[in-house]
Amino acid sequence: MHVYGCSAHFANLLAKDICSSDGKLAISKILTIVKYLRNTHAAVSKLDAKQMTKPPIPVETRWNTQQAMVQYFIDNWMNIACIVSELLPKSNKIYRYMEDIQLKRAGMDLLEVLTPIKEALDTLQRDDTTLSDATEVWKQLLETCPGLYKENVVKRMNEAALEYIRTCDNEIVPDVMKFLAKQCPYNMNLFENYQSASATAWWILGQRLGFPEKVVKFAVSLESTVCSSGGLERQFSTMGYTYGTLRTQLGVERAGKLSFLYRQLNK
Repeated sequence: MHVYGCSAHFANLLAKDICSSDGKLAISKILTIVKYLRNTHAAVSKLDAKQMTKPPIPVETRWNTQQAMVQYFIDNWMNIACIVSELLPKSNKIYRYMEDIQLKRAGMDLLEVLTPIKEALDTLQRDDTTLSDATEVWKQLLETCPGLYKENVVKRMNEAALEYIRTCDNEIVPDVMKFLAKQCPYNMNLFENYQSASATAWWILGQRLGFPEKVVKFAVSLESTVCSSGGLERQFSTMGYTYGTLRTQLGVERAGKLSFLYRQLNK
């Protein structure tokens, strides 16, 4: 049995790292504006008049909500500025926030970083995304992320990879350490010349070049497993629809069948 960290969780932590460091002040100001738009009757009526939806608020238990909030703020910046100027005096801090063009620029800079992470998260939390797919997602994220944040990406990517080493079979650990150190038979040129190959193809090729057979089988088996617990969490939510206070007499088998059908019919 393979036990390892959830790649989607580590990608979410990466987004939090960025929002809690350089983007902390901008996120705080945008959140203040968004809460005003959502929680004030006059502002809500103005949103309705302009046929705008209510802005999303970040929620700890929902991924990508911070990116969605910043995206809403940037996309509707002109309309929000008009609403604030009509309803608030110039002395109000929210009015001053909207007057500050640097806040919009900071939001656009945040989007440049958070949007690739959002796309990566959407892929990583799918039911059929394997660790091999996740490896490609992390590599692409490292390439597309601005240089200022590459260190954050490497940190979370390594955590996602090294989480498994702490729980893997002791017989494999020596070979894993050799692999991390790029010692023989895991030669440096294999890392440099075949970076574009998928993880599974790389390991199968490695067997022909002298990698231990047990390590190759172990790696291919690991790479074919699902990389995220998102599907399992969604299954628990589905069980909540089929079994609860209104349906307490369902047996385990029937509840399982209903949950299975619900998932299949709502893909």
